Amino acid sequence: MTTKFYLRDPNSKKATPINFCFQYSGKRFVYSTKQSIIPSNWNSKKNKPFSSVTGAMTLNVLLDMIERAAKDAYRQGIIDGKQITNEYLRESLNKELTLHDKNTPFFDALDEFIVINSVIRQPNTIKKYKSLKKHLKTFERIKNRNLTFDSINLKFYDAFTSYLLNDLDHVNNTVSKYIKTLKTYMKWTMERDYHKNDEFIKFSAKEKPADITYLTSDQLFHLNNLKISDETLTLVKDYFCLACFTGLRYSDISQIRKEYFKDGSLFLPIKKTKETIEIPINPFANKILEKYDFDIKVYSNAITNKKLKIIGKLAEFNQEVILKKYKGAETIEIRKPLSEHLTFHLARRTFITLSLEKGIRPEVLMEIVGQKDYKTMKRYIKITQTVKKSEMQKAWGNDDSDEKTKPETKKGFKGDEPRSFSDWLKKT
Repeated sequence: MTTKFYLRDPNSKKATPINFCFQYSGKRFVYSTKQSIIPSNWNSKKNKPFSSVTGAMTLNVLLDMIERAAKDAYRQGIIDGKQITNEYLRESLNKELTLHDKNTPFFDALDEFIVINSVIRQPNTIKKYKSLKKHLKTFERIKNRNLTFDSINLKFYDAFTSYLLNDLDHVNNTVSKYIKTLKTYMKWTMERDYHKNDEFIKFSAKEKPADITYLTSDQLFHLNNLKISDETLTLVKDYFCLACFTGLRYSDISQIRKEYFKDGSLFLPIKKTKETIEIPINPFANKILEKYDFDIKVYSNAITNKKLKIIGKLAEFNQEVILKKYKGAETIEIRKPLSEHLTFHLARRTFITLSLEKGIRPEVLMEIVGQKDYKTMKRYIKITQTVKKSEMQKAWGNDDSDEKTKPETKKGFKGDEPRSFSDWLKKT
């Protein structure tokens, strides 16, 4: 009798299921643990998560429970004189493990959900889960309710969304994000037989695309050339501009190493997607990278965003920007100078928008920034008036009957289109 836990796909870049293998009397029994983990967090020699991984202790408890249940079922079957088969073992494990899940309180299961997902999800995702728990707890106390799995129905949905909108003064998109997270939790628990309530499927969680702020080409180069005496602010300005020239996320700037740079491109393992992408480096990005010898130290995201607003004022980004948000049926206009809107994520939006303006095709841009589908890409895009006029001119500016077709000078490009990523800023 031998046991082993193994990954379904040990070469996966994303979380992959953990399976349990039990060998007995020349037979092999495989059982799904209903748990997943990113392979880089898995110790293949010890067949368990690395102890340094967040949530490893709780996951090991669950795996030990499965292993112990299988051994107990096998021994008890021998004692009772039963024929040991895979079907017998599966029924025994399902019965034993279901007993542990049955009648688990709503918030106890939510704690388990958070801990287990800590192993396979990004910190920001776990932060959302914890925030949902906090709001549900407060909602239960203030509204004098007792939350159980069976109480999560449409009446609860109406009351909870009203609480988020009116009591907490959240806008529609924020409410939708909490509802999406709640639906994820309810689906996770239903799949693990905590409950049979599928009312949550009816909950609406549609988000309205938010207005996107970005820097124009003139603003970006003004900021890039801005001289600041404070070294701390200069550092923040530089790695913000680097992101504007590459589309890198905040979490990836600190991952840059000199050994990742080859043949004019940065081959960078992306923290969010766990995949390595090739990012062609233009001269402006290269200059910043060389300044810091490809080793840039970054401040926390919160400190970075706070300093960016100071930098925005020094750059005299005083233009008023109007953003629209929606709360219930109400439209809210937020008027602030551009400097107050500066956050690190604006850099990625700037890169994508300016790249599109300068002729980079969306499918090429998606490869550069590591986006999987066009729908996701659209969330970052704000088509400027410049792009609209350019596209209109291309479509209607000339009489097709008189226009001579330009020969292709390079496969996939017309004569006046950029031929390489390094050319993307040359039209400025």
